[in-house]
Amino acid sequence: MRRLRPWAVCLGHAACDLVGAVEVWPGPDEKTRLRAPFDRQGGGPAATAAVTLARLGAPVRLLGVVGDDELGAWILAGLRAEGVDVAGIRTRRGRRSHLSVCIADRRTGGRNVLWHPGDAPDLRPDELPAEALAGAGVVLLDGRHPEAAEALATRARRRDIPALLDAGSPAATTVALARRVEVCIASQAFARALAGDDHPGAQLRALLALGPR
Repeated sequence: MRRLRPWAVCLGHAACDLVGAVEVWPGPDEKTRLRAPFDRQGGGPAATAAVTLARLGAPVRLLGVVGDDELGAWILAGLRAEGVDVAGIRTRRGRRSHLSVCIADRRTGGRNVLWHPGDAPDLRPDELPAEALAGAGVVLLDGRHPEAAEALATRARRRDIPALLDAGSPAATTVALARRVEVCIASQAFARALAGDDHPGAQLRALLALGPR
């Protein structure tokens, strides 16, 4: 009998990104032309990870929230089309979904992001499906919905399911969550803020002190 693949369970941010590029970022009171029309893409660390895993052939479920606006419907449709299980995503009535405008500067290779978080309340621990970890082999968190994320990480540890954190923002809730996971994948901004030091060695020591295994 063929062995079933373990599920990946992602909890966090699902958004709509408008992605474009310019030759040079404009200065104050200046205009510049986009190299091409905006490309509308799904965004959010947890949602992006879920889609990546689904494309690699893993069964994936995503937990989070969207608004009941056009963007929310578009986000859910895109995730379903990629094969992601979205039964654990709550649609908040009368609320708006997260929208980001991401513009790359071809001269520097950097990018600027303008974003609005929407107003959909965070996922609560009591909204986590009872079967959220059914068949799970790994949990991925991105720091959003911190109370629900902490509850899921605790549940995962009790079942010996490894949890990973994509730590982008140095928010206090993300630092606290980093203490509850097995693997912390930290951005430079997170590591620098945590260590209070620009030296990579100091940043690594600060990350290790959090306790991820």
